[in-house]
Amino acid sequence: MKALAKLVAATCLTYAAVLGLLVSSGGTASRVLPGVTPNVILFQMDGHRISKTNELLYWAGGDATPCPSSKSPARMPEWCPTLSTWTCLPTRCTHFESLNATVGPGKTMTKPQTAQMLTGQPPEVTGVIRNNGGGGRIPSGMSIFAQLRAAFGDEINLAISGSSRFLLRPLKQDRRDGVLDREDMLRRKNDRRPLYSGNNSLAAAVALIDKFKVDEKPFFFVIHMKNADWAAHKTGGGNVAYDEAIVLGWEHVGKTLDALSAAGLAENTLVFTSADHGFNPTGAQHQLRDGAEITDIPISASGIGLNPAAVNPTILDVTPTILAAMGVDLSLLDPSLPGQSLLAP
Repeated sequence: MKALAKLVAATCLTYAAVLGLLVSSGGTASRVLPGVTPNVILFQMDGHRISKTNELLYWAGGDATPCPSSKSPARMPEWCPTLSTWTCLPTRCTHFESLNATVGPGKTMTKPQTAQMLTGQPPEVTGVIRNNGGGGRIPSGMSIFAQLRAAFGDEINLAISGSSRFLLRPLKQDRRDGVLDREDMLRRKNDRRPLYSGNNSLAAAVALIDKFKVDEKPFFFVIHMKNADWAAHKTGGGNVAYDEAIVLGWEHVGKTLDALSAAGLAENTLVFTSADHGFNPTGAQHQLRDGAEITDIPISASGIGLNPAAVNPTILDVTPTILAAMGVDLSLLDPSLPGQSLLAP
């Protein structure tokens, strides 16, 4: 409990209006210079339930009230006037816009939903149906990495850090095709321990920033934040460990933003986040007790505006949104993507 209080006090709303309900009517202008291809980082926030994330992190408005956790000491926020949002850390005025979205078709499991996140294609196209069996490898040329390699050739750096089972193995064809180098497919250690995607994920993100900052090429990389999913499967989606894991994940997003700033890359790097599924608030499953799937997920972005009028956003929209943000013409993609770009017009 003390750990949660400390984390929420330190984070709460560290990244201002994270994940949920606040999207300005006109969107946020991109901070990337015209004609410059931005860097992009995508955080796969495994198992982050919208309602719990909003409860722990969502807070915006004009009243100088304490941070949202009643277990946290009161912390007076500082106004970030250019963003019209509050933050509990005055040194970090980073704004996230967010949309309430839903999972894609098929099972609400990490492997098939992440495959949809990283391709923009449904399970019947990717062939990735379930966590165990049901296909396991994304076809050649279909992933967001393959699309970016086709668009930029060698003039882009690509990488991914995550679970071997759920993220790296489905991208094995990309490695074979030369889209991703083996050294840029980072498999975290401590697979069955709480640090699985806590410090290890943060270390991977910082290492990639340090690696790519010396190169003038744009970069795109994915970081798998699995600690909330791990905690909920272990103790349940209503347990304090799940709360701590969600807050810890967002604290590490914030530390990644700090690393970008220290590297001089903050002004030209966009950060996106997407969950792959939610969690039963009274159990350790992705489903409710009646078997109903928990389909609501948050998709958020920093550095570029999202469209509050987007119709029925889903996880299938993550790939087209990022490709559009990096300047790829979606109309030229083959096969075409069924999803939409969620960027503000």
